[in-house]
Amino acid sequence: MSGRRVNLSLNKLRRQNCEDGSAVRKIEISKETYEDQHAAKSIVSIQVRNNRVHSQNISVAYVIFLALICTVTLFLCLNYLKMKATLTTQNETIAFMESQLSDLKANNDAYYNQAMASISLENIKLAALKKFGMHYATELQIQYYDIIEKSHVR
Repeated sequence: MSGRRVNLSLNKLRRQNCEDGSAVRKIEISKETYEDQHAAKSIVSIQVRNNRVHSQNISVAYVIFLALICTVTLFLCLNYLKMKATLTTQNETIAFMESQLSDLKANNDAYYNQAMASISLENIKLAALKKFGMHYATELQIQYYDIIEKSHVR
């Protein structure tokens, strides 16, 4: 067999209307087939006509319902846009405040490092001993405790 497909219904039709000669063959359609197709079209057209009539008659209640739904939808969309704008404003405010916080933290760290660099423990010791009259504890002021392993000092 060759690799081509053959339409079986077309071959069957050719066998039924086979004539000799080179003229193009015409397929004859019986009157019954034509009338069946025409009747089906007329039934469909009646149904289409009825559907069109029914679709053109919209009741007042349906129109009010659609108007109400459109109004609610419009209200929800406007409310959504308002909330979205509020959210955007809040996000911008938060970002601005976060940048201020990071600036304040950087300034605080700088001031802390500057204060720590300017003060030495030796200067504090000298100021406490000379300026405020403090002195080291004597042996009588020191108290020693025995530490028991499972207890603690309050």
